[in-house]
Amino acid sequence: MRLKPLATVLTLSIVPLTAYAGDKETNFKITMNDKVIGHTSFALKPAGDKFHLNSRGDYTVPASGDDPAMIGDYKRTATLSSSYDLIQDASTNEVGTSRLTVYIAPSGGKLAIGAGGQGGGSSSNVQLDLHPNTVVVPNFDAGAIEALIRMHSRLPADAKIWGVIPSAAVELPVVISDAGPSAGTLAGAAVPVTHYTIKFPKLTIEAYTDASLNLMRADFPAQHASFTREGFQMAAAAK
Repeated sequence: MRLKPLATVLTLSIVPLTAYAGDKETNFKITMNDKVIGHTSFALKPAGDKFHLNSRGDYTVPASGDDPAMIGDYKRTATLSSSYDLIQDASTNEVGTSRLTVYIAPSGGKLAIGAGGQGGGSSSNVQLDLHPNTVVVPNFDAGAIEALIRMHSRLPADAKIWGVIPSAAVELPVVISDAGPSAGTLAGAAVPVTHYTIKFPKLTIEAYTDASLNLMRADFPAQHASFTREGFQMAAAAK
């Protein structure tokens, strides 16, 4: 089965700032059908009453059926509020010889998405409804999964969360629930983890964090794909 970009899948079908120690870049391998197809890294750094999120990644999705192989990489910078809400976001994605840069920020009471490309990339400007509790969720970006969980931890249980998929210029509701404790090891040392279920329309992500909400693993069951933090292994009984 081919791992489709997150946008394709979706369109088809309180931790004090001083307690957060995640300002060092963390590295994840991207796997599909238990084979490594790429890597994604991010750093989420406190900056006063805001956060800066920097992420990058590369991937080679093998050909499947009529779909050719897809080779790409991306770089992303974002500014988030103290509750991880979107302030501004910019990402540059290269797939083959095409490059697309996407800018996202509130503007005039709307959420503005501006995109421009080279070598076959498209150009567009889109305005979506502006909601509180919005997280940008690019393809292959583990940092976005951690930001969703951190936002969830700050909000009341009935609060609505929204995910923006840059490559499709769409905005979708996200429901996050605590699925209970689990276990694993990090660099060989036992680490308790919490299991979260993240539900988009027609897509479910199973994510696991440590006690400080640092992402350890994220599974995409329908695509047989995962992000796994470098040095982390799920306990055998928890897989």
